Amino acid sequence: QLGDASGPYHSGGIMVKVILFLLAYAVASKAVAQSCARSDGPAFLQAKQSLHVAKGANVAAAFEASSCPSTCAWCSARGDQRDVVVTSNVEYGEADNAAEGELQKLLMDMYELPNQADARPVMIVIHGGGFQPSYTKGSGWAPSFAKLFASYGFWATSIDYRSYGGSSASRDAIKVATQDARAAVRYVVKNAAALRVDPHKIALIGCSAGGITTASVMMNNFGDQPSNVGYPSNVTAGISLSGGSYSWNRKGNDESVPPYMAIHNEVDELVPYSTALNTKNYLDGRGTVNELITIPGTGHCPNIISGSDSKVEEMMGFLATHLNLPGASCPSGSGSPTPLPSPVPAPSPTVADCSQCREPACKQSSFFSSTWVDGQCVGRCMPFNGDVFCVPSSSPVGLDCSGCAAITVTTTTSRIAITTTMTTTAATTTTTTLTTTATASTTITETATMATTSSTPASTTTTISTTTKTSTTITTTAMTTTTTTTIATSAITTTMTSTTLLTSSTATPSSTTSTTASFEAVDGGSGRVCRGANVNDNSGSYYSLMSVASLDACKEECLSLPSCKGIEFGPRGRCELWVRPAGIETSRALNGYTCLRRTGVTQVRSGEFQNVDGGVDRVCRGATASDNAASYFYVQNFGPKSLEVCKQACRSDVTCRGVEYNKSGRCEIWTREGGIQASRDVAGYTCLRFEAVP
Repeated sequence: QLGDASGPYHSGGIMVKVILFLLAYAVASKAVAQSCARSDGPAFLQAKQSLHVAKGANVAAAFEASSCPSTCAWCSARGDQRDVVVTSNVEYGEADNAAEGELQKLLMDMYELPNQADARPVMIVIHGGGFQPSYTKGSGWAPSFAKLFASYGFWATSIDYRSYGGSSASRDAIKVATQDARAAVRYVVKNAAALRVDPHKIALIGCSAGGITTASVMMNNFGDQPSNVGYPSNVTAGISLSGGSYSWNRKGNDESVPPYMAIHNEVDELVPYSTALNTKNYLDGRGTVNELITIPGTGHCPNIISGSDSKVEEMMGFLATHLNLPGASCPSGSGSPTPLPSPVPAPSPTVADCSQCREPACKQSSFFSSTWVDGQCVGRCMPFNGDVFCVPSSSPVGLDCSGCAAITVTTTTSRIAITTTMTTTAATTTTTTLTTTATASTTITETATMATTSSTPASTTTTISTTTKTSTTITTTAMTTTTTTTIATSAITTTMTSTTLLTSSTATPSSTTSTTASFEAVDGGSGRVCRGANVNDNSGSYYSLMSVASLDACKEECLSLPSCKGIEFGPRGRCELWVRPAGIETSRALNGYTCLRRTGVTQVRSGEFQNVDGGVDRVCRGATASDNAASYFYVQNFGPKSLEVCKQACRSDVTCRGVEYNKSGRCEIWTREGGIQASRDVAGYTCLRFEAVP
């Protein structure tokens, strides 16, 4: 019996496959079943179902359901569903898809009425379909549920998740669906201010596979995937239609489970009614607030949002109660769980051995590549399902690596320039000597001297500035360069540059190159935040946000991005790389921040962007539609409606061959030598090839 599965999760793989088989079989054969139904079907199914509830369960028992008073503003629609605005294919994360063997971009569709107030409650809709990849956020009841709750004043979203179906990875189908749903919750919490929602009032609803996933998010411990790490995955309430929780990896009595509503047919051949009963018994046994609404007769995912069998009033009463929705006449949730903790970073732990901040102890994450600098994590190293990944320093947990010096494990070339400028009326001779010696495990010093000499018959003035870099190497290299120049011509100004290249192929701690000359303070710099055309012009599309270890590290990130026009650096390593085409024009006072404008910014290239295979709803690929190596591109996140900023970044990078853009603001700058030669059909993306004008 599916509802009676037990044992640890790793032994539940067979159970998962049985569930998937039954769900997929029923979905595929629905039409056949309707035409071939036996005449005694209802009686036969009722008799068979009685086996599931023979242990004293009374399917006719009336479970008390919430009511929603008409005087409560949340108990009636606030607008017409036809007025609901849908924003499609917003990326909320990405994760490895074991069935397809590649990284999957996780998308959501957002539903909301226009002109609604801030701090709206949230409803996340999880679609059904037997965990089959052919079913998506736009399938079945999912869009209808989302429009319904949006019309009642919720900010609603329908999400995609990894669906393994009948593949060899199917034993993990419930696990990864649950992980992705939790990642969607974290996305909402992370972006609560921009979405204008209340992160303490997040509910879930799902049918069939979506109902199982809803229950699993609330009641089972299946771990997390790295998307939106550092933010809570807590939900405040959940509704499961034709679903339920299975017993492997369930939460213990000391772990919080929020209020739960189940709606289930008393005869359900796909997810038996006993699953709902067993879930209720588990919740009752641990004292968790829960309700079970039993629908007479046979069915699976019945219509509960319209007609005579509508359960909208019951659902809204449940949500008004347990989300504590505001309103003088609305029911209060005395049984509501403790409010969701705000995502405020916890105090940083003690800095550990820096070897724990490098591979193999800590791995570079494809989700947060900006926190990995020169072979080392400069954020925090956080465990995920047996591995440890580098995540931003703003994460509230994990090993703090921000105090460790970055390392380089590839060939390192240092350039030391010596410039001598002389204005003479008499013969002048200048000799400059640079000697560099490195011995195994020895600290060395490299010194570059810039001397400016002004001579007249009466006097000579010399100004000398010295830059010193100290590092440790494990090889032995010696090189001496001597430059001697004699000038015997009157009234001649001569400038010469001698460059010495020192190369070592071993791992050495790398110091930060001086970048002072590449930046200028905006309105004094210190105590200023950057702005565009005026002090209130601060669009999220103007900059890319990352976490770094220091102000100099933020400068280095800007120098590595040709389109970067300047930086804003703030507390906890917050680094804004400004890519606004017109640059940073002004600033605003705010303690703890620094605003710097980059000087000598690379000029953008002329050229045209061309659609690849139509461009719209395409992701870029290399030689074939499956050729998508991570080395082909680097990722920038510029915020919503930033396609032009993405193009600008490409024009400013001489190695850019094109871009892949998602409306969420994700911008892939393609630098593959052979360029973009193919594409693949994925909704919500745009693939463009750049043809520069010589």
